[in-house]
Amino acid sequence: MAMAALVPRYTAEEVRRFPDDGLRYEVIRGELFVSPAPGTSHQRAVRDVSYTSKRSDRLQKRRLYQDEGVSEYWIVDLELHRVERWRPADTEPEVITGRLIWRPAPDVPPFELDLVALFAATNA
Repeated sequence: MAMAALVPRYTAEEVRRFPDDGLRYEVIRGELFVSPAPGTSHQRAVRDVSYTSKRSDRLQKRRLYQDEGVSEYWIVDLELHRVERWRPADTEPEVITGRLIWRPAPDVPPFELDLVALFAATNA
């Protein structure tokens, strides 16, 4: 009978001590995620969008941010030209394809972003 393998759990402090090797390390609920550091080649890869990154953004990170009460979590999908806006109680995202409006507080002017123009610029 095979024994179950133990998956190591990490803390942010442990990951901060990792060598600067050009990789990006993230810890989500103790699980370590490793990806290329952001840069030109990474941005190109994001456009071709990795399945692992999409899955991490839509599952692990989203659940963590919702559980922690983050007021809004956006997932920008360059391929589908849309933004998924998640709030703490959401079970489905609000899908925005036109104008994204965010007002973090009543006394702060809203941030507005024309997604059509943004996605047109990213395709240039």
